[in-house]
Amino acid sequence: MATYALSRQLFLRLIGFVYLCAFASNYWQWPGLFHCDGLEPVQALLPRLQKDSPVTRFLLVHKTLGVSIDVMLDLVQLLGIALSTLVAMGATWALLLINCFLLYLSAFSVGQTFLSFQWDILLLETGFLAIWLGR
Repeated sequence: MATYALSRQLFLRLIGFVYLCAFASNYWQWPGLFHCDGLEPVQALLPRLQKDSPVTRFLLVHKTLGVSIDVMLDLVQLLGIALSTLVAMGATWALLLINCFLLYLSAFSVGQTFLSFQWDILLLETGFLAIWLGR
């Protein structure tokens, strides 16, 4: 039984590290790709987001908060960095893993061409399965 506990803990820490790398990479690339003057601005997707999945609807909270969509997406990436750092350090609560998954799913949903690669989908699939290992 102890072997399974050790491999479970290692797997969850590594998932946290992969999430951390993904969020940090997205954070540094986000302005050039998705901000209002980027290659594929998210601003153009806002009308579609309003009728799309509920996962991305929280991005529309930027209107209530009085910030731009660019600031909101930066906050999503920074929150993902913070939460995935906690997971990588060993905090394996299911709530942290759920939030990492939902934050990355929201980034993936608006990522258009640049977040439509197989490794992004694999991270989402593996991250969803990791939720069930969290306690």
